[in-house]
Amino acid sequence: MKLDKKRLLRPTLSILLTTIFVVSCGGSSPAGSKVNFIPGFIQIIANLDGSPEAEINTNVSINWYVSPGTNQNLKCSAFGDWSGNRLLSGTESVSIQNIGANTYGISCIDINTNTTVLTNSINIEGFEYLTGVCVDGYIRGSSVFIDENNNFKLDYDNAELNTTSDNDGSFTLKNIPGLAVCDGGFDLDSGASLEKLTINSAQKNNPNQIIVSPLTSVSFFLDDPSSINTILGIDNSIDIETDDPVLMLNASPEFNFYYEKLNQLSIIALSTKNIINQDDYYNFTTTDVFKLIAENLEELNSETNELVNIESKSFIEDLIQDSYIYLDLEPDLTILDDTSRALSYVLPIIQPKEEDFATIAAFNFGITTFQNDLRNNLNNQGDSKKTNEYIDDKIIHWFCFKLDFP
Repeated sequence: MKLDKKRLLRPTLSILLTTIFVVSCGGSSPAGSKVNFIPGFIQIIANLDGSPEAEINTNVSINWYVSPGTNQNLKCSAFGDWSGNRLLSGTESVSIQNIGANTYGISCIDINTNTTVLTNSINIEGFEYLTGVCVDGYIRGSSVFIDENNNFKLDYDNAELNTTSDNDGSFTLKNIPGLAVCDGGFDLDSGASLEKLTINSAQKNNPNQIIVSPLTSVSFFLDDPSSINTILGIDNSIDIETDDPVLMLNASPEFNFYYEKLNQLSIIALSTKNIINQDDYYNFTTTDVFKLIAENLEELNSETNELVNIESKSFIEDLIQDSYIYLDLEPDLTILDDTSRALSYVLPIIQPKEEDFATIAAFNFGITTFQNDLRNNLNNQGDSKKTNEYIDDKIIHWFCFKLDFP
């Protein structure tokens, strides 16, 4: 026997439509009514292409349709983030103003009974974009993400927002609470790899435009992040969270000093990490070094109430020793003395020069040649007297001579 598909499908469709009306509308028959009561409903739709979100200060088109129930004479009004009387159907363009929930609802009273009989609303999540720059020089190809769980690692399982920095170090992400982190990448000017460098923003609730740098990384770990300028002697007119040091290079001595300290902190962090954990045997990253730097800066500044000289051998030696202690390791005193002394000779050349190529070369030297020499010496590979050459000042004189540094 042949089955009639139309006859099989028709009852199913009736049930489906009935379900939609009941679930969507609710309501009950008025007392004493002699007719079947058909409940009304309100439908509100935002034109968002299926997304529940919209950038703040953008316009969204909202459509609504009100179907009165049996014998209902309705008067409707808007509530939430819009207001005023509303017809039973219409379209309106609204501006998303709030970060977070923006509510658009319609409520209707039955004029016959002066009671609210229908209400419905939708929520649109408002957000804004965060634009920033990964800076240690500009860092291209860096993995940039919003660290929502405070582990300084990109967690794909938790679907943390992420992107990759452009050639000028810039990035754009949805601005949500959490640190902005730049992990790895390449120095734009020299092409040198910064694979082992992780830097973060100065705070978890970021403004719309930020700089992510070694300075903001240290600042985040200070009890008072705003004290970083005073501790290091950076001019108080400079905002390390928003002022681009590369863009302002050679604009003034104050900006040059800002650029200098930023680059020096990067080399200190990479060097300390490579001395302690060059093979990544321990869970010890530049983030840990920046935290220890912050602790040492605060301690020294509170003791002396003076600027802290991060180029000094004593500061570097204390930092490296604290890194050993952080990992519950016994420091090799010879390595500690040699490497801290060598680093104290290198750091003073990491500063802006009159010629851009010289500035780039100095920084490149600090993040490549010097780091390789550290690794080779610690592994007893290559010339074991390499750090002594730094200590004796020979390699620094050679480097300055080649680049015609003052």
